[in-house]
Amino acid sequence: MMLKIGSTAALGALCVLLAGCGASPTTGLDFKEPPGWQSTPSFFGGKVWINKANSNIVMLIKFAGKGGVLNASDLDFGSGKNPYVGSDAFQHKTALTICGSHPATLYHSTQSKAGDKSSDSDVLMTAWGSDMYLAIYSHPHGSAADPVAETSIRSVCLKK
Repeated sequence: MMLKIGSTAALGALCVLLAGCGASPTTGLDFKEPPGWQSTPSFFGGKVWINKANSNIVMLIKFAGKGGVLNASDLDFGSGKNPYVGSDAFQHKTALTICGSHPATLYHSTQSKAGDKSSDSDVLMTAWGSDMYLAIYSHPHGSAADPVAETSIRSVCLKK
C-alpha cells in the first residue's frame, strides 16, 4: 500500500507544484466527494480523499488560470516512461463528456511497482473557464474499481 500511495503522492506533488496555492478545489463546483472517505484539508489547490478500508484514493486539483494553456503533455502523460507514477505512462486516453455535454479527457494507467503493489489510476482532465481541473482515482491493481469513486471523478461540474 505504501508504494502505491507513494506513486500517487508523487503525481499529486507534481500537480500541486503546478497548481499553486488557493482555496479548496471544490469551491464553485458540484463535485461529489466520496461519502464516508477520510479527507485531507485543502492544500495548494488540491484535496485528497482516502478509503482506508481498501487503499483507494481520490484527488482533485485545480490549476487556476491554466484552462487554456495546460494539457496532458505538460504532465508527462504521453508515451514512454513516466517518472512520477511508476514504470509506465498512461496507456489509454478517452474523450468523454461530463455534466451533460461538457468535454473532458480520461487517462488510464497501471503503475507497476516492486512486489504486489501495482495500482490502476484514472485521471480526468477538464477545463472550466480559465481553470483546469484534474480528478484522480487510484486503487490497487486487480481490485474492482469503486463505482462511487468513478462517479466522483466524473462530477467536476460547475454549481448551477
